[in-house]
Amino acid sequence: MTKAEALVKEALYELWFEHYTKPITLEQRLKLTQDFVDIWLDSTQIKIDKPFIYHPSLHHKNRYDQPPVTVQEVLADFILRAHMVAERDEEYPVTNPEAELNTADKRLKREVGLFSDNIDAEAGERTPYGTLTDAEAIARMYTPRAPVTVKKLTAELARVKNYAEFYATTFAEEYGYEKLDVLQRIKSLKLERIKTCVVCDGAFYPRNIRREVCDQQIGVLLGGEISAESACELAFKSNYNAEYYQEKVKKTG
Repeated sequence: MTKAEALVKEALYELWFEHYTKPITLEQRLKLTQDFVDIWLDSTQIKIDKPFIYHPSLHHKNRYDQPPVTVQEVLADFILRAHMVAERDEEYPVTNPEAELNTADKRLKREVGLFSDNIDAEAGERTPYGTLTDAEAIARMYTPRAPVTVKKLTAELARVKNYAEFYATTFAEEYGYEKLDVLQRIKSLKLERIKTCVVCDGAFYPRNIRREVCDQQIGVLLGGEISAESACELAFKSNYNAEYYQEKVKKTG
């Protein structure tokens, strides 16, 4: 990404987070878009049809596994402003990029395509879209997730607080929360409370200031039943019980 492209990306993100969820008219959106084009899209510096930006609607999910898009695509979505709550009851609802990604994620959870035929990589052959080879599937199962650092989580939550109105509206529409309740929770966030989980070393925001273990990963009990406690909480409890009984055996032995 060039310096000019980086500046355009930041300006485009600011336009999106500041105005996308606001109840403004189509004429106002067109005016904001034209102003952006006039100020930032110098054809000698920027190619508006070059995909170099991660869509801002997916930024708060850190979904950088999606391909970059063009400035044109982002501005078009900004103008359209597909309101997901209003569109749910339509016969042919319009969806925004975030809703489309959610649908694709849900489908991937149900469907996994395995491709077992031989692939001639040297000849440029690739597995069909949406499928994995047996080796790739196994590799994904054993690829560890790098823990989020306190610095990164602090930066992300700082952005959420800075654009509280945008994120409150987004979460309310996507998950059906009450917007005012979400807005109040965002504004009450205290970034100094962020901690590192003693089990997985990932940063998290504790609901209780005394909590030392995160609740980010889903816990699974023996037999495959989903636990009300997180994976880290289960691991912490298991380690604690093991240490407790070892100490008890030493004292009684």
